[in-house]
Amino acid sequence: MRRCYCCALTACLPCFASASIADHQWCRITTPHFDLVTDLEPNNGIELAKALEDFHRMALQLLNTDREQVRPLRVLAFNNKDDFRETFGNNRIAGFMKPSFQEHFLVFGPDEGARRRFQVAFHEYTHYLLRRYSSLNLPIWFEEGFAVYLSTAQFVSPTRAVVGQPVVRPSSRRILNRRPRVSQILDERYTVDWSRHVLPGVYEKAWALVHFLYHGENAQKEAIES
Repeated sequence: MRRCYCCALTACLPCFASASIADHQWCRITTPHFDLVTDLEPNNGIELAKALEDFHRMALQLLNTDREQVRPLRVLAFNNKDDFRETFGNNRIAGFMKPSFQEHFLVFGPDEGARRRFQVAFHEYTHYLLRRYSSLNLPIWFEEGFAVYLSTAQFVSPTRAVVGQPVVRPSSRRILNRRPRVSQILDERYTVDWSRHVLPGVYEKAWALVHFLYHGENAQKEAIES
C-alpha cells in the first residue's frame, strides 16, 4: 500500500529545509518500510518507492533474516544534483545514511552517471540494512563492496532479480588491469567520514573483492591475486 501527497519540506523535515529548496513541490510517499520525501515528479517518486520496497524484500532474503523494521525508514531523495550539493555543502558524494539511536535517515541525489536506475538509492539503503540486521562488526571494505554489489540489482520480473553484473567503469578497468592483491584491498585505509565517502578506486577495489567472493569461478577470479 502506498500513499502519496504534496507537502511542505519544512513540515516533515525541518532540519534539512533550506531557502533554495523549501519552495519546491515536495511529495511524501509512505509505504510499509519507507517514509519518502522527494521533489521528483509524483509518478517518478512512486516508482522509486516501489523499487525500494522490491529491493528491501530481495535484500532480506540475501541477508537471510526475517526481522522486520520497527518503523519506516525516513528517506529524502533530491531531483537535482545542485540542490543536493548546496544543501549538504559537499559535491563529492551521491548520498549518505545518517544513523542515530532514535531513527536512521537516508539521503541521496539523482543517479548521475549511474549505469542502472536507482543505483545510488540501493547502495545507500544497503548500508542501512547491514547495520540494522547484521550481528557482525563488518569491515568497511566489505560494507562498501557489498553495497556496490547489491546496487547492481535489476528486477526483471515481480519475482526475479539479477544481482552481481560487473560494474564496468573506466576506473574499474584501471583497478583490475593493475591486478590488485587481496592484501592491498584488505589493508586499504577506508574512511567512515561521509565527507570523504567517495575516493577514486575505493569502491572499485572493495567491489572487486566482494564480487570475487560471490562469483570467484568466473573470469574475474584471475584479476585478483592472493
